Amino acid sequence: MLDIIFEILSIFISGTSKVNEQAIAKNIKVLKRYPWFEDLLKEQRNRDKIIFNKKIRNIIGRCKTNKLNNDRYQVKFQYRLLRALK
Repeated sequence: MLDIIFEILSIFISGTSKVNEQAIAKNIKVLKRYPWFEDLLKEQRNRDKIIFNKKIRNIIGRCKTNKLNNDRYQVKFQYRLLRALK
C-alpha cells in the first residue's frame, strides 16, 4: 500500500533534482527492508518530509542501495538522513 502511495506521489512531485523519481521510489522500496527506516516512516512528520521534501528525496535518491549491506555505509547514510529530517 505504501509503495503505491510513493509511486503515485513520485509522479506528481516534479522538480529539477539531480536524481529522478524512479530512483527515489526504488531506493525507498529497498530502504523499507530496514527496521530503522520503517521506524522513521511511522512518524507522520518524517513521512511527510520523506514524501514532499526535495532535499530529503534527493538524499534518498542518491543512496547506493547496493552498499547498504555494509554496516559502515548504512550507519553513514542513516546519520545523513536523520540529520536532514531534523
